[in-house]
Amino acid sequence: MKFRNKMNKVAVAIGFAAGAQSAFALPPTTPLPDSGHTIFLAGGAAQDPALDQLIKDNLALPGSFDVYYDSGTPNGAKYRAYFFTTDSSKVTGLSGQVNVLIYKRSNGGAGYGVIPLIQDPPPTVKQLNFTPAGSTTFDAVNNRYLVSATQTNQYADAGITGVNPKLLSGGNYPQPSGTGIGDVFSTTENVAAEVDQRLSVTPAGGLAYGLAVTLDLYKVLQAAQKYSGTLPSTTPIGSYASPSHIPTLTRQFVGSLLAGKIKTWDQVKVFNSAGIGQTLPQIAAANGIALPTQVTAKSPVSVGNRNKGAAVGAAFSAVFLNYPGTANAFPPAAQPALLNANATPYVTQAPGASQQEQVLLDWQNGTNLSGLNPNNNKRWGVAQQSTDWNPSYAKDYRYVRIDGYSPTLPNIHTGGYPVWSEQTLQWRKAYTGQGAVFQGLVPAVGGDKLLILQKLAAVIGSPTAAAAVNAKLGSVIGSTGLFGVSTDSSVTSLSAAFSSSTPVIPYTHVNGVLNDAILPVINGAKLGSTGTVRIP
Repeated sequence: MKFRNKMNKVAVAIGFAAGAQSAFALPPTTPLPDSGHTIFLAGGAAQDPALDQLIKDNLALPGSFDVYYDSGTPNGAKYRAYFFTTDSSKVTGLSGQVNVLIYKRSNGGAGYGVIPLIQDPPPTVKQLNFTPAGSTTFDAVNNRYLVSATQTNQYADAGITGVNPKLLSGGNYPQPSGTGIGDVFSTTENVAAEVDQRLSVTPAGGLAYGLAVTLDLYKVLQAAQKYSGTLPSTTPIGSYASPSHIPTLTRQFVGSLLAGKIKTWDQVKVFNSAGIGQTLPQIAAANGIALPTQVTAKSPVSVGNRNKGAAVGAAFSAVFLNYPGTANAFPPAAQPALLNANATPYVTQAPGASQQEQVLLDWQNGTNLSGLNPNNNKRWGVAQQSTDWNPSYAKDYRYVRIDGYSPTLPNIHTGGYPVWSEQTLQWRKAYTGQGAVFQGLVPAVGGDKLLILQKLAAVIGSPTAAAAVNAKLGSVIGSTGLFGVSTDSSVTSLSAAFSSSTPVIPYTHVNGVLNDAILPVINGAKLGSTGTVRIP
């Protein structure tokens, strides 16, 4: 809009004069965009780093993108917002230049991208609020705004999940992250039936997940597997320079950890070629690696599962525990109502990916910024995370290999690395018997809001857009993060050669419908008679 453009010029002049902020970071204009160009998005936190970049690169006109994070610790863990100008060159079908404001709630994970959308009448969903005076400050170091206020009177327009939303049922049924207005939702929805009846679900590419371990545990595992001969004897402790240096765990062992079946690391042994066994604490002592805070003279296992309703948790449960899709499958261990610092194993369920990262850092450093590490214990811990978090490994946790495969896209492409899923973006559709409020929230066909949502889904699922985001992650072990899926209409054939510039995974969880709980297989329809696939 003309008003927006004038504000840009004024802000640029102020920015150059004061030198205090970037030329394009602006406070929200007044008035804010109308309801047709304001989108309230909720759901998975794992995609947040990628979402920041995807919206900036693919929806916003150059020089118009502003990003806002909540001011909690860590910043942006619960809420974010994106304010920008766009036009038909970015979003086909728009008439002229328009301002768009996309709010994003991550607190509570993917469940907030499903239940509030299918529930009728719908509940409101808490988001950021720019209105109160003094609630917004500029973070010059990170070139973004921090917002301290929230609003509780808005409905979610769309949801983003790292798995098919129907998987968030049964043992994966989401739990509200709070008890106040904007946090609560129904705990009795028939998710599978209502998703089919009430939502338009659009596939939106895929995401790689990884088992993250605290840095000291990573070092202990390296030393242990050097001792057993699993890793080369020349492996430098702490090194991530080569896949051959990365410790590897089996699916069964990881499943046992996630299910809470192993209490202490003293119960885990490795044997050398002479058959002499050593526990992990013994290995640590022999290699000068600090032990975790002791509980009754033992080294407790610490497990960072995710909250119920988190897509990453659902993906880990499906891959490592066949839960909840298989009868009598072991469920993931749950965080107790009252955390006990001396519990063995010690289990947490962080409500978001940022909080999960902070849990890992707290365990490594003996702090409690997450609020999930009482007594500031130092811990050897494992946690569920997506690989677009800490890809450069600058922070004090690392990802391990699973069954010999590191969490990279080439390894997913060959069918070796198992922890990944297809994402979706969903919004309401009309259904028989809908209430008036629900009906009023169905995006109008041909309206700008629907056009923007459709473009966002296409961008998230685009192999080239995924490649652009992955390139900026700076992964030190190879391409990881986002990828295109073989079911996308842009994919016409499969190739055995992996391309980091157009990453497409030939395997699929789609058998008529997307079901992340089943074993993925090669997409035979796209393989045809001329396509090729690769095996390790």
